[in-house]
Order: sequence, then structure tokens, then C-alpha cells
Amino acid sequence: ECAFKAVLAAMPVEKKIYQAQKNKLIPKGLGEKILQQAIEKKIINNAGRALIQEAERTRRLAITVDDFLY
Repeated sequence: ECAFKAVLAAMPVEKKIYQAQKNKLIPKGLGEKILQQAIEKKIINNAGRALIQEAERTRRLAITVDDFLY
């Protein structure tokens, strides 16, 4: 549930990044390098970066917890 909420909160920021990628302002992909370029080009701010990082962290946590159940 936490991961779902974090992903929903990060969606507007991800949309900005994807639109910038579509307009060829930054390269395709998603990771620290892309986030840094998006900040440098003022596409997102540090708060947006934090939202995406939290969404990724909680998503990975949810996946790894499920991996150990079987």
C-alpha cells in the first residue's frame, strides 16, 4: 500500500520527465543520471526527485519482501 501511494505521488513528476524525453531535452531512461539532468535543466526540482526516489525505494522493498515468502 505504501509503495502504491508513493508511485501515485511520483506520477506527475515522471510525466514531466517523460515529456522532456519526448521533446529530446534529456535522454530516455530513468535513473540518478537522468534525474540529475532533469534538475539541471529545471524540468523537476529536488522535491520531485525525492518523490521518484521514494517511489522506487518502496516499490523495490515491496518486491523483495514478496521474494522471500516462497
